[in-house]
Amino acid sequence: MIRRLLILGAAALVPALAHAQDNGSAHVFDRFWKICSAAVDDKPELESIATSSGFKGPNGAMMAMTVGRQSIRPMMADDNKQTINVIVTKYEDAREIECMSINPTPTPRADLELAIAPLSLDGGFTPVPGQTIGRWKRHGLPFVLITATSTSGSTVLTMRRIDTQ
Repeated sequence: MIRRLLILGAAALVPALAHAQDNGSAHVFDRFWKICSAAVDDKPELESIATSSGFKGPNGAMMAMTVGRQSIRPMMADDNKQTINVIVTKYEDAREIECMSINPTPTPRADLELAIAPLSLDGGFTPVPGQTIGRWKRHGLPFVLITATSTSGSTVLTMRRIDTQ
């Protein structure tokens, strides 16, 4: 009798765990989209958007560290399940803003498709054995490229903008 109850209880938990994982993937992508869009669009409220999404700097405050031509702003989620780094590189005739999100768990392609679909981006997935890789372009100017790479060990999402001067 106890054995049957355990089996029934486990069977009832499987869909709930799958749903929780789906919500986790959507949450990771939502945070990436909000924070990285603010970063590549040079919005002054980047820090408040990151803070309201549950991110903080390595020592609490979000600070940009500058080394040579690069400025790096690391951010970590309060739950330690996602990091986002904003890297601005200045050249003589151009500037590149790259925002990279690293999540230590893989994201199924179906979850990435669901997250990307409502954004109406140009692009798609590339067939690569053992990995999920997609590339998209945001509509309009400035030119912004979004990539998603999911392997068996992690998911890396990037948003990159390059301006020429």
